[in-house]
Amino acid sequence: MPLKYQFGYPVATKIAGMAHGLLVFAFIYQIIEAKKEAGFTLKETALYSILSLIPFGSFYTDKLLAKKMMTA
Repeated sequence: MPLKYQFGYPVATKIAGMAHGLLVFAFIYQIIEAKKEAGFTLKETALYSILSLIPFGSFYTDKLLAKKMMTA
């Protein structure tokens, strides 16, 4: 974090870390709700979760979901 190392403001790391942790929990909650609402299998849920961690993985997720919607 530039605020910590370049400007000597170490509390910024704690604030950003807390926000990041909360967002991770919110994301996990949303994945679980999407699984319930959209009827994803456990395999699909795991795949979409892993793809969310990979840079530009959301583009592949979008492609997979569009393909799934076409066949439904």
